[in-house]
Amino acid sequence: MKFLPIQKECAELLKVLGDSIRLRIVYILFENEFCVSDIAKALKLSQPHASHHLKILKNSGIVDARREGHKVYYLLTPKMLSKFSTDTRTIDLKCCSIKFRG
Repeated sequence: MKFLPIQKECAELLKVLGDSIRLRIVYILFENEFCVSDIAKALKLSQPHASHHLKILKNSGIVDARREGHKVYYLLTPKMLSKFSTDTRTIDLKCCSIKFRG
């Protein structure tokens, strides 16, 4: 049995989002873009720890970054934003969905 392209993409996204810190970062970035220091402060992480997780999210195509002066701001990619329903606070990956409480 072969993996369909959508199943492979879903499995890769779930692998990245399976980490609670990365999932919390994604949740924060649905609200707005933030620099790493703001993300670290909001999640009570060290800046290097937050940067490590942001790098994984960026490499997987979930987040993007833009530089403004000395700061780098992180935001969700348009592709990831298209998977999110603000009404239900749900990420729809087509094979499954992730619903945030709160």
